[in-house]
Amino acid sequence: LSEAGFAVTIVEKMDHIGGLAATFKWKKYELDLGPHKFYTILPGILDVFKELVGRDVLSHPKTSKIRLFDTFLDYPVKLVDLLKKIGPWRAFRFGLDYFIAQLSSSLPKNSEDYLRSKYGTYAFKNIFLPLSEKIWGHPFQLDVSLAETRVPAPTISEMISGMFFGAKGRNHLSADVFYYPRHGIGQMSQAMWDRAKKHGAKLLLSTEPISIHAHRITLSDKSVLHPDYLVSTIHIKHLISLLPSPPQVQHAASSLK
Repeated sequence: LSEAGFAVTIVEKMDHIGGLAATFKWKKYELDLGPHKFYTILPGILDVFKELVGRDVLSHPKTSKIRLFDTFLDYPVKLVDLLKKIGPWRAFRFGLDYFIAQLSSSLPKNSEDYLRSKYGTYAFKNIFLPLSEKIWGHPFQLDVSLAETRVPAPTISEMISGMFFGAKGRNHLSADVFYYPRHGIGQMSQAMWDRAKKHGAKLLLSTEPISIHAHRITLSDKSVLHPDYLVSTIHIKHLISLLPSPPQVQHAASSLK
């Protein structure tokens, strides 16, 4: 926004920038607040990251696994890896239900419908249901777009060719490499702030809003801002408490888990 010519003021509750994407020093070590890595399949975003971090960009092959049937499977789930590791009987059941599921022509209304219609009931109950419950929740309560994005379903021809020739040429839903700044994830946050500051952005640390009314924001240091636009990253249950909201809305927000 600052590079686009807006007069930007950042109000930061913490005494440092970046939130959890911060790095601190302990003795001679630079430590992150938890694990962080950067990866994307969007070339434009990756270009910005590399430009920000410059020569200090490190890269490493990205591997993610899930444990099912007492074995580790690649994640996102890859068809060939799945069939190789779940054993011949489970593979047969998986394949049989998969081909039966292809006979259905109904449009899925949620993630459960999608997974059942694309992979069959056996695979849904034994693989995708426990996976979904561990990460997102019950697929019946999740929008179909989540399953479409995270669990791509191959066509029958792709499934057969993948069994014999591998899944080369398929579009990736997750990057193969993750990137990391040499001096911790805080280096990225600092680089972003340095860029914004060059274009006139202002930063208020250890400060937070105590009320928000249209174009008037009162801060904890008693100062008042009059912005044309507000971009908020405050948790919604706390954001609602700052707005002049009806009691029922305040109650609904405070009840969110």
